Amino acid sequence: MCQIIWTAEPLPIESLNVMRQHFQTVDLADVIEILTFLGPLLSGTTDWITPVSPLHSSFYEFLQDSGRSGPFYVAEDKVHLNLAISSLQVMQHGLRFNICGLQSSYLKNTEVEDLEQRVKLCIPPHLSYSCRFFAHHIQKATLTPALGVEIQFFLRSQYVLFWLEALSLLKALDIASTALDIITNCMEGYEDVYAIAKDCIKLVQTFEYAISTSTPHLYLSALPFLLAESVLSKHLFCNFSNLPLLLGGEGDLWPEIWGPFKGHVGTVHSVVFSPDGMLVVSGSEDNTIHIWDAKDGAQKGNPLKGHAAAVYSVAFSPDGRWIASGSQDHTIRLWDSYTGLHVGSPFRGHTSAVHSVSFSPDGTKIASGSWDQTICLWDTKTCSQIGNPFHDTTPGQWSICFSSSAASALVNTNGLTIRIDSEEVHNQKDLIAVSLDGWIIGPEGQLLIWVPKSVYDRLYYPWNSLVIPKSHLELDLSQMLHGDTWQLCYVEKV
Repeated sequence: MCQIIWTAEPLPIESLNVMRQHFQTVDLADVIEILTFLGPLLSGTTDWITPVSPLHSSFYEFLQDSGRSGPFYVAEDKVHLNLAISSLQVMQHGLRFNICGLQSSYLKNTEVEDLEQRVKLCIPPHLSYSCRFFAHHIQKATLTPALGVEIQFFLRSQYVLFWLEALSLLKALDIASTALDIITNCMEGYEDVYAIAKDCIKLVQTFEYAISTSTPHLYLSALPFLLAESVLSKHLFCNFSNLPLLLGGEGDLWPEIWGPFKGHVGTVHSVVFSPDGMLVVSGSEDNTIHIWDAKDGAQKGNPLKGHAAAVYSVAFSPDGRWIASGSQDHTIRLWDSYTGLHVGSPFRGHTSAVHSVSFSPDGTKIASGSWDQTICLWDTKTCSQIGNPFHDTTPGQWSICFSSSAASALVNTNGLTIRIDSEEVHNQKDLIAVSLDGWIIGPEGQLLIWVPKSVYDRLYYPWNSLVIPKSHLELDLSQMLHGDTWQLCYVEKV
């Protein structure tokens, strides 16, 4: 009765028996034997699929009250330890990659016609229970060496991903962060396990929307953004291949949330970190540029003033010394980040608002994009224009940056320009689009990949016409498996 009473939700006899097989205690009597004489007090005792529950809650209340029940008292004792270990072992035996056999990564979960039936068939009640409540039992149990070993094995293996996959299919991914928090609280002495749990929390917080929308994108969209040096990636990537590759960029792609940084009196149009991550620069509708301390959000010095209209774009030079700004007043200005002083004369040449500025990797040039449908290149020492403007028929150059390679850059213009073998695909607007919720989708609404908001301003977008600094990111999709081949991204290794 101890197991039946202290489960977090009622389970049928078959599932109770499966979990009981993993108990550490010597009393492994079949659940049927225990329930034989309790039929008048419980429902679910005559078949294998109905959850076992009391006909009246007062029965359980009686058994849990030692003063009233006497010799029939059912204490928690070690039951939560047994249920925690049992749940972890049930997941190790039952979870697997693509557990419900999803054929295509293009579809939302809601578009898979028979998904509900697949979930019931492939994720039986004891496995569903274990995925949703194992952390509850860990929290209630006393951490023993045996339980610690089970938790370590779970987090250091592919099962932690398979668990997130199952939660997505069970529409229960929202409990993952809480479960992982419980693990971090009880495993603080296990450094690598603690670090993996923290990485998993970041992954869930960043990609919960994508994973809940389309389960395959746990692997296709979330894994590519794992930092190579993270503890989680070192334990997971050996089994995965043919995923999108993230090229370029520096720093944590899943940053902690700080702020708000307050000081502007108008809309903030552009924000960028300094190369060393110590400063933040912002440009605003209030015509000013602010420099902030990235650690505490304190404003550094006075606002940088000089533009006669809204500041639409700001950028740091690679060495962090200079700040470039582009404005609605048609000009680009250069600033000393140490003193906050304006350097040289404004860069004049555009005939409309400047929406994007970027430094070359060596810091000697600035590229600017404008609503006048031109891109200009400037010498930072002389503040003069280099050569003639690049003309483009796209209405307004919203973003430009330099890149070492155009072969794998993710680009778009309300549709996505993909460059393959350095040749631009024609009719790009008919191929791929970037939706407002972060999905990059195909012409018939196929879900290709989801991009987290924290890197929106660092990726090459469709309105990129010329590409410049190493802080920007490229997604190499050339080897990516997707659609009905997505399952091949995982290979089980013995």
